[in-house]
Amino acid sequence: MLSSLNYLPLNKGYSMAIVHIGLSCYDQFFFVEKTPAENVKTFTTAFMESGGGPAGNAAFVTGKWGAPTYILTTLRNDIYGEKLISEHQAVGVNTDHVVINERQVSPLSAVVVSAQTAARTIVTHKNNGAKTFTGADYAKLDELIDKLNASDEKHIILVDGHELEISEYFIPRVNNRYVVLDADAVKEPVMKLLPLVDFCVSSEEFAEGLIGEPLTSNNFALALEKIRSLCAEGNCPVVTLGERGGIYLSNNQMTAYPAYDVKAVDTTGAGDIFHGAFCYGVAAGWDLSKVVQISALTSAIKIQQQGVRNAIPELDAVLNAFENKLIPLKTIQAINE
Repeated sequence: MLSSLNYLPLNKGYSMAIVHIGLSCYDQFFFVEKTPAENVKTFTTAFMESGGGPAGNAAFVTGKWGAPTYILTTLRNDIYGEKLISEHQAVGVNTDHVVINERQVSPLSAVVVSAQTAARTIVTHKNNGAKTFTGADYAKLDELIDKLNASDEKHIILVDGHELEISEYFIPRVNNRYVVLDADAVKEPVMKLLPLVDFCVSSEEFAEGLIGEPLTSNNFALALEKIRSLCAEGNCPVVTLGERGGIYLSNNQMTAYPAYDVKAVDTTGAGDIFHGAFCYGVAAGWDLSKVVQISALTSAIKIQQQGVRNAIPELDAVLNAFENKLIPLKTIQAINE
């Protein structure tokens, strides 16, 4: 599906676009020595806050890297909504088509990060019910749809399942597209979107949920085939396996790729950053092998620092690290552990 590798940053005047549809939330990070048990008080070693969310963070990556980027999400016209809009605009993300009004909720997340394990525990406040949209809201979406359809370029659309109503309205109306799905878990919105998807980039949890058993090297092929059977014709499924690397299926060939050997400080947003880099790579025309390797490298660089958006590396730094092999890889055998 993809052409040869191209390391050049995308021109902001290019008529191709990357559209991220899904959750944009405001994150407050509480760094602690270890994750507290139930009914226990503890104190932070550090605190920071910034925008977050799967689609929001992925959009931040492609915007920061110079790709023409749009975010489609729902926000309330409040202090958190304003902060989220401002952060995106600061890296060139177009927010003109965000649905922002008093009927919506600006999502807010408390993120507790353990110094012992680098693991994070997240509690998010958001609108979990069905959303209603006005004619004016749909007009915002239609304006972007018309703009994309006026171009002959192939657009990239990332969805994370959090804005199902927008996703189901928007995707079928864009004529020339690749759809990338951030599939974190088996849940109804994600399953509804699968038939529209060209690249299902799933978590280990999602793959295990589909096949109903723990994911091992013995059932990698089964999981990939199951995902492929649920997505659009000609799709390429990818399963990320964290510190073990990942697997993907392309041209009926299963391939495993290793993880980078780094010390994790904070894994918050690691998957989001992977998905953002993945979208950029697809848009740039990299072959799938390079897409997953550079996406994994970007995520590995990020997790060595606290926070998410502040830890997203520049594109030049990622490509330099990739070309010059500055960060060691784990052995491919680690994927079987």
